Amino acid sequence: MNLPSRLFISVTALITLIMLGVVFSVLTREREIIEEEVRKKGHTIAKLLAMSSINFLLTNDYSTMKRFTETIATDEDIKYVMVLDPSGLVKMHTDVDMIGEFLTDQLSINSLASTENIHQGYRTGEKEALYDISEPIIASDKIMGVVRIGISTKKMNLEIAKARNQILFMGVLTVLVGMVGSLLLGRSISRPIKNLVKSARAISQGDLDVKLEVTSKDEVGVLTAAFRDMAEALKRNIDALIRAEQLMTMGKMAAGLAHEIKNPLEAIKGSAVYLEGKYAQDKTITKFTRIIKDEIHAVVELIDDYLQYARPTNPRFASKDMNAAIEETLKLAENLIEQNHIDLHKGLAPGLPFVLADAIQMKQVFMNLILNAIEAMPAGGTLSIRTYLDRASMSDQNGTSNSSNIVIEFSDTGKGIRGEHLEKIFDPFHTTKEKGSGLGLSISQGIIERHNGRIFVNSQEGEGSVFRIVVPAHGGIG
Repeated sequence: MNLPSRLFISVTALITLIMLGVVFSVLTREREIIEEEVRKKGHTIAKLLAMSSINFLLTNDYSTMKRFTETIATDEDIKYVMVLDPSGLVKMHTDVDMIGEFLTDQLSINSLASTENIHQGYRTGEKEALYDISEPIIASDKIMGVVRIGISTKKMNLEIAKARNQILFMGVLTVLVGMVGSLLLGRSISRPIKNLVKSARAISQGDLDVKLEVTSKDEVGVLTAAFRDMAEALKRNIDALIRAEQLMTMGKMAAGLAHEIKNPLEAIKGSAVYLEGKYAQDKTITKFTRIIKDEIHAVVELIDDYLQYARPTNPRFASKDMNAAIEETLKLAENLIEQNHIDLHKGLAPGLPFVLADAIQMKQVFMNLILNAIEAMPAGGTLSIRTYLDRASMSDQNGTSNSSNIVIEFSDTGKGIRGEHLEKIFDPFHTTKEKGSGLGLSISQGIIERHNGRIFVNSQEGEGSVFRIVVPAHGGIG
């Protein structure tokens, strides 16, 4: 058997085996991610409902709670929503016939026995798989009951099946490309094949960030590009799926939250302001009215962050000078920088091209990064802000850049970010702070992406952090 035939058989068999490993690994990872997002969705809804249920259990305000649960139940994936007291008595249920019943099934027992949120999988009588997700209702360190939400896995399984078909198609296509390429390859391609196999094995182990370099324009280059494109497409699809699921969930909840929570809070705040004015001489009353107003302000800020992430405002683009936008932001933060003993270093390159941007939204991003830097340096430190022109920050796939980019860097000498948190820093609700919604960087990333830009972070624990924003230049001179 000649070399082309042996090469055809061996390469085809090798690529097929590797693709089987890749498909199995990616499918497994895809399923884990989709299942995790479904559970996160349930836990987010259950947590919000548990917070809202405290007042319901204290005052038996059934009408408000009923509207809230009915709003949640409009989601086709949610099969039931219930609130149990510590004895297992059903206080609220989307099935009104269940209200007043005592539940003694194992799912209820497990939910009531846990002081943390849990999820339990089971099948209904119709053989439909469900996740039962529970969240304890806690007020003043006392467990007042538990919220349980049943989420169907039907839609999740359809997404998994869709992803599986796409991955199998890409796998078959890759194998076919390999078969065609192997017929035309010779002894001179042994080294490129070894490199390709090494990279493919890394992909099969779940490393979708592996860098595949196309070193030729022949069949080996085509095959390498196919592997590279597959890994990049899978990573983009997974990231997009996660973001889409989060936005869909929060978008459905946004209207109900704004109406059901913000309006009563404003009424409470107004009452506190009235009492504070009427009994201005009573230090006890003014002390507690201040606490009420401060806490309501914190909750309203959290809701506003949530609504801004779920329903972002479209940018109003105009040609803007980023150096001027930074200077305007620093004027607003000037007192805060001085009060926290921050040494500010500026390195704003003169004569930079303008950027097509929404100045208000960009200043929101700058202010968020400045505040994060200040919080990372509680004992003071150095904040460095610099801008410069770069022609290769966002290069295309061929390694060439079609236009210039403006780079904006915010560097601090703070405590840095631990490695396990670094890759999740832009995830919504992910935060290591005692206070905060965990949405600031997610919102900032969304704003930058809507400006056709990218935001990157480099950080090591104990050595500070560097946030780098890259946006395309538009024209004009700053």
